[in-house]
Amino acid sequence: MTCQKVSSRGWWKSAARRFKTSWTLSSLGLLIALCVVLSVIPAGAVELGVQELPLSPFVGPHQQPLAFYQQIPIATLTARPADYSLRYVRLKGTVSAVETTVRPNACVGPSELTFITLEDESGRLVVIDAGRCAPRNLSPVRAPSLATGQQVEMLVFIAETPQSGVEALVTWIELVRE
Repeated sequence: MTCQKVSSRGWWKSAARRFKTSWTLSSLGLLIALCVVLSVIPAGAVELGVQELPLSPFVGPHQQPLAFYQQIPIATLTARPADYSLRYVRLKGTVSAVETTVRPNACVGPSELTFITLEDESGRLVVIDAGRCAPRNLSPVRAPSLATGQQVEMLVFIAETPQSGVEALVTWIELVRE
């Protein structure tokens, strides 16, 4: 029979390795169990006692509900376009006109380009939906389906241009619920 000499240093290393492995496996199992439990609970079953957020999903570059983005009156946007250039802002208003054209050689083949005239109490602005070209409107509401007189809320990307002052590109559209 042979005896192996086990140093105290070797014993601690193997015990520490066993502890790390078992701790990692048990925390992984706990995480999986938590995910399973949370996926089984219906979405409306847990009440947190806070004011309910709007129904919009997480949108835009910050992946937040639409209500978290700053709402800007159109007059403020057109008066100071440099303050909002290269930013995402929320516009709310009434659709007064919708004009759609098809571009045969857009960024990825034929694509619709829609010009939406949006009005609020302070002014009027033409907003552009670039179709399949970036930045894209990722909402389920398609710009060509909008009708005159509809109340909408939009997340738009603002760019300052020398020609028109403000260019607003749609990234999300929601119909206003009354």
